Amino acid sequence: MNFEDSWSENSELRHFNKGDILQRTITINADDTSGFMLPDFVPSVLDGVSVSLMEPSISSNYERGQHSASLTQKINYSIERPGQYILGNETVSWWNPDTKVAENWTAKSLKIDAGGMDYLKLGKWFTAI
Repeated sequence: MNFEDSWSENSELRHFNKGDILQRTITINADDTSGFMLPDFVPSVLDGVSVSLMEPSISSNYERGQHSASLTQKINYSIERPGQYILGNETVSWWNPDTKVAENWTAKSLKIDAGGMDYLKLGKWFTAI
């Protein structure tokens, strides 16, 4: 199984404001399997960032005894509140029928700076004092 994890070009800026959107595309390709055997990708959701999933694109190809499958998932992350966030870093697990072993892949993480303090967390901190 082969995984690709790509973030939008503006994610390299690493500084964001409320309302900014980052786009991400996850692609999973596998030989000798069909589309319904591909693992699901579930993005992590952080407080202060909303996540919107597009409908995944799944394809299976069968040609002369060779078969493969592909899944492409597009994800939008919208910054709702200021803060320091680490996006990504999800783990996908699947069963490898050739080696008969469970395998894992961990997505890369992306640190982003979305401005100063999260005022909701600051308010909770003051009420705890």
